[in-house]
Amino acid sequence: MLGLCDDGRKIWLTGPAVPGDIVQFDLEGKTGVVTEILEPAPERREAFCPHFADCPGCQLQPLPYPQQLELKGKKIVEALRRLGGFSEVPFAGVEGSTEEFGTRNKLDFTVDGNQVGYQTRKGLLPVSTCPVGDPSLDKFIPHFQEWLGKNPRHQLHRLMLRTDGERKSVHVLLRGILGDTEQASLQDWAGAQEKLSSLSIQEDWRAPWENLLGAGNLDFSLAGQSHRIAYDAFFQVHDRLADILVRESIDLLGEPKGALLDLFCGVGAFTLPAQQKGWQVMGVDSRPGKGPFTRSDLRKGIPKKLLNQKWHTVLTDPPRSGMEKNLCAQIRDQLRPQQIVYVSCNPATLARDLQRICAKGKYELISVKGFDLFPQTTHVETLALLRVT
Repeated sequence: MLGLCDDGRKIWLTGPAVPGDIVQFDLEGKTGVVTEILEPAPERREAFCPHFADCPGCQLQPLPYPQQLELKGKKIVEALRRLGGFSEVPFAGVEGSTEEFGTRNKLDFTVDGNQVGYQTRKGLLPVSTCPVGDPSLDKFIPHFQEWLGKNPRHQLHRLMLRTDGERKSVHVLLRGILGDTEQASLQDWAGAQEKLSSLSIQEDWRAPWENLLGAGNLDFSLAGQSHRIAYDAFFQVHDRLADILVRESIDLLGEPKGALLDLFCGVGAFTLPAQQKGWQVMGVDSRPGKGPFTRSDLRKGIPKKLLNQKWHTVLTDPPRSGMEKNLCAQIRDQLRPQQIVYVSCNPATLARDLQRICAKGKYELISVKGFDLFPQTTHVETLALLRVT
């Protein structure tokens, strides 16, 4: 987060600090690494995770949850003002999570020997718990570490834990190589774990998945639509609050008035509810689900066959890097929809892209709202609506 020095300089800080702390730091390049909290912020609370001081993931733990939401709201508005150039931001606040902890349906770790942990600037940070993960996942960490200790000849380097929408089953995904002995041992271990429904492994990220136990699918529901997620396919990690995000996004569309193009559609979290509401829909993604979808790499732009069609609405939910400059121009100058709904997990790239789309005065920003899909972290999801001027 951004810190203010005594001499007026602003510097980006990393480490266990929250807004309001007075800290001491070491300068590493252009970044300040916090070494000591000299004077804690008045509202500071005790961090709930034993790994907080060394883990870069959940920096906002010591900040009471209402202040976390306030901070994230300021982050959205400031990004749109400073980076997007919007003098007036029609901001509707941040929708908070009903739960502060245990919200994530997926945990993703590095494996090194008998250790499981997260990569940091100083190397691997071994962890025994990750309280932001659903409790059904968190409890697997020490059990899997115990198996690693008994099987030192394994050549695993990644562990992913996923649970389904009802939190009834757990899918364990591994990356690396196992000998026959280690594989048999792992299958025995898996069979003894409560709630473990499937176990899958791949040699490297390019290799196909192999099921060692179960079918490897997880079921979720968003806005009344069922989704079956396979292996490492993307899905919102806080699906319970994502359900509200999707419903509000569909409400934002208004009554069906024609065709809707859903960019970066994934499994169809937005496409399918929009179709059910009565919109004519087409989703585009490099890895789409099953439905009214087109497979295409949007980094190269919108497929020509779609550019030649008339779209009343464009809905886009790109990755953290946002949309390519050319893609923003295609939406603005060629598709020219009546409205654009932009869902973003990065306020900075959201602001940049909205500036590009509004650059020629063809669109105006109608509404902005945040959704805290990532409690305890500095990340926030944002829903924005643009309409033609």
